[in-house]
Amino acid sequence: MPSLLLVDDEPHIIDALKRLFRREKYTLHCAYSAKEGLDILAQQHIDIILSDQRMPSMLGSEFLAKAQAQSPQTLRIILSGYADTKEIINGILNNHIHQFLEKPWRANELREHLRHLINLMDKNQYTQKNQSDNHYTRTAALSFNKNGAIKSINLYFCALLGQKPEHILSAPLTSVINYNQKQLKEILSYVNNHGHWQGKVTLANSTQD
Repeated sequence: MPSLLLVDDEPHIIDALKRLFRREKYTLHCAYSAKEGLDILAQQHIDIILSDQRMPSMLGSEFLAKAQAQSPQTLRIILSGYADTKEIINGILNNHIHQFLEKPWRANELREHLRHLINLMDKNQYTQKNQSDNHYTRTAALSFNKNGAIKSINLYFCALLGQKPEHILSAPLTSVINYNQKQLKEILSYVNNHGHWQGKVTLANSTQD
């Protein structure tokens, strides 16, 4: 049975998460501080950590960095209403944080998200190899409409650009990626036919790929 560690200094948040996952087949462990979370991690096998960011004794990003050193195979997820904080972005870039999920969460989406991760673990698709390849943190992703305007963008892409999501949304794709009109047309055509496109790009105003 997969083990899930919930870490938050607010008891009502822990209670809400426990209710959310009560019908799931998880072994739940609850910590009301980062220190308590590290103590549990030292004593128990934990598959996934779901941690708050803003805790009084230690930020969630700092806690997850310590958790990585203590249990590198554990999947580390941060929950926060503040996606663009420097600490979270640095945690993602340094691979301390695998994923960022927004507060307030949507119950069904959060449940499905955890099920998906557990399913990957069960199939051995989430392995140390994937972690070293940065499958979760180092994939910059965005979506755009038929006109090439950006509809959504993930936090890692924002970190690479050094911008907040709200400064990028609705901007043209060419404002963040160096492509001429012919290349852009080819990408848009491929997305229209296949639903997605994946490849190596150069960021606008940057030499970074």
